[in-house]
Amino acid sequence: MIYRKITSVFFVIFLITIQVGFSQEMTRKNRLLDSVYYFIDRSEMDSLGFNVNKKDALKAIDISDYLMIDSLRMDARLNIADLYIYRDKYTELSMVLEEIRSFGERAYKDNYDYYRYLGISLREQVLTDSAYTCFKKAKALGVKEGDSIFNGVVSYNVAKSELLRHEYEKAEETIINGLMYLEPGAKQPLFINSLYMLLASCKFEQEDIEASIDLYKKVYRVAVKQKDTLLMANALNNLSYSSYFGGQKDSVIYYLEKGLKIKNLKEKFPRFYSMMLANLAHSNFLEGNSDQILENYNEAYEIGILSDDYRVLTFIDFYRGYYFYKKKPRELKKSLFHAKRALKISRKVASNDRTLNNLLFLTEIDEENSLKYAKAYKKLNDSLDNMKYHTKNSMMGIEYETLKKQQENEALFKDNLVKQKEFEYRKQLGVIILLSIVALLLFMAILLMKFNYKKSKTSFEQELIKAKVKEEERLDIGERLGKDVATTLKRVKHHLEVNQELKLAIETEMVSELIESFSQEITIRNFDTVTFKTQIKNLITSYEKDNFKLDLKGLDHLDLRKTTVPQKQALFLGVRETIQNTVKHADATLIKIVFSVHENKTKVVITDNGRGFNTDSKRNGIGLKNIRERILKLKGEFLIQSKLNIGTITQISVGF
Repeated sequence: MIYRKITSVFFVIFLITIQVGFSQEMTRKNRLLDSVYYFIDRSEMDSLGFNVNKKDALKAIDISDYLMIDSLRMDARLNIADLYIYRDKYTELSMVLEEIRSFGERAYKDNYDYYRYLGISLREQVLTDSAYTCFKKAKALGVKEGDSIFNGVVSYNVAKSELLRHEYEKAEETIINGLMYLEPGAKQPLFINSLYMLLASCKFEQEDIEASIDLYKKVYRVAVKQKDTLLMANALNNLSYSSYFGGQKDSVIYYLEKGLKIKNLKEKFPRFYSMMLANLAHSNFLEGNSDQILENYNEAYEIGILSDDYRVLTFIDFYRGYYFYKKKPRELKKSLFHAKRALKISRKVASNDRTLNNLLFLTEIDEENSLKYAKAYKKLNDSLDNMKYHTKNSMMGIEYETLKKQQENEALFKDNLVKQKEFEYRKQLGVIILLSIVALLLFMAILLMKFNYKKSKTSFEQELIKAKVKEEERLDIGERLGKDVATTLKRVKHHLEVNQELKLAIETEMVSELIESFSQEITIRNFDTVTFKTQIKNLITSYEKDNFKLDLKGLDHLDLRKTTVPQKQALFLGVRETIQNTVKHADATLIKIVFSVHENKTKVVITDNGRGFNTDSKRNGIGLKNIRERILKLKGEFLIQSKLNIGTITQISVGF
């Protein structure tokens, strides 16, 4: 027995230990999950700077790898891929995409962000056709998912690829399609403006320079309104370029200088500032303006070094090499130095288009090594063509699989259509039978409801007739008590007074007043039948004479929604009893009756211009006494103030 108890205790302890351990592990896992998304959110904060953003994004990757949740690992890597694209770090982007591919096709095959980022990576490697295939795949997946914002964003990438493929009309159509996704509700203003910039480039390539300039000006106005520093600079830079080819050479330097004066451009976007400064120096050189050309090139290069942007550096070195080669007198040594350094940097950042330009330029200026550079140019160009071929084949595999899937889907669709028609026919037949049964049941239910309604209506009408009969009987009894019994008692009282039976006369008067008060209470009509306001007005009308006026105020605007039936009865009886007493005893010619609502109380003040009485010595009648008690039970107030030869003020109030 003892052994069993000990075993049970140990078993319970074991279960509790497992439960606590499991609970702690789940809590820790949930915290780590939250940490991944915390670091992803932090990595998107531009204010922290690229290095901090990258550090946070890498932390998110490390934690997701520890948790071994594939969807989380994908999210973390797609996040850092987005960061690398934003900062033009395309070598790092390629490495991240390679990591994603290592997860297996199942991880990325339906992920439209992955195909968009892959397209951007391929485009930077000058693999335009393959990039175009990826962007189309991304958009197809976005359409399937119904993600309108993504479809608008990826339309920019598709249109840019079409522009590079010289498919200008197609590009325009894609841009307009993208704007249709984004402009309603002004979703993603950055990409809306980018699409308009791309449309301007499209017009430029079609030699519609005027339309291109108008579009760039439109984007600039929007950028000023939105206080978008980078967009303003970008629009002005492109305006300068378009103006040069549009024959507006005076505007070229004007737009560049205006862009360089944009507030905080140098601090916020040093890369773009250095590029614009290099463009200004190059434009001044082409226009024959020798002022500050070298100073501008040198400043642009120093900013490029500080911002650690080698793509800008190779661009500036190419410009400087061109400058020293074309200037008079020519400085070939300096030209070769900058051209070779531009080549070295472009190879370092794997910028194939820049590398080809630099090799072509060196073939022209370096006579001794011209053949070497020409061979290098051919080798790289052939390598790119070969890469395009293999990548295109790979992309064709994607297109083939997509096409094959579409054909299979079409065959299945046709087969399903036949089966669906048969199913629909049977379904419709079943629905018709079901509806017939439902209609029959509904008809029977309506008949039953109609019968019950008639029955209940008849019963209700009978009850209503009975209630009306009782109401009339009650009112008739009240009137008889008031007229017949009370009048008879008054005659008895008068007879007793004549015969000096004063004690009996007083008691008879009290009984008469009691009966009269009771009569007044039971002769109040139901407020559902005749409203409170109507009964008050009828009461006033019944007492008015040529030499006796009643002035009623505040009743029409009185809010009685919160006033209960007993409170209405008390107010009505109070008003009626006060008017009766005034008529009987006060010799008044005017009564003022004022209704109001104040501090959650319904109040009536009745003032007469009668002879008044001494409130200390005057005995209250039974009617007033009963009404006072009724009002006090309802937690109301009943006050009488009177002065001889001035009049009487009666205040009645009930709370709600």
